[in-house]
Amino acid sequence: MIATTESYESPAAGLRLCRHLFRPDGAEAPKGRVILLEGLGDHIGCHKVAAELFCARGFVCGGLDWPGHGLSEGKRGHIAGVSLAGRLIEETVAWLDEVAKCDGPRILYAHSTGAFFALHHL
Repeated sequence: MIATTESYESPAAGLRLCRHLFRPDGAEAPKGRVILLEGLGDHIGCHKVAAELFCARGFVCGGLDWPGHGLSEGKRGHIAGVSLAGRLIEETVAWLDEVAKCDGPRILYAHSTGAFFALHHL
């Protein structure tokens, strides 16, 4: 698995957030994309084992550290509501679609508060 991390200025949050990309080893085209959403107090690194399992099966995984979580800016542990979380999910999906370069399915892997945000956003 090839893991990369980058900091970016989030238009939705108005903060520098950190996003993580996990690619399978090898030159084969990815089978699909997995959006990783962490829970409250987490960071994407907590879900590295899940990313390894998906990558071993040919999927590209990506996610962000919520504002105030992991390597992202913001008041520690604070996310300013479900509407912001929904916009951040949209940002993350658009970014992952762009960098994954595949037409396969999108899979959602969400833990705890991340699952709540995803269900609310759907």
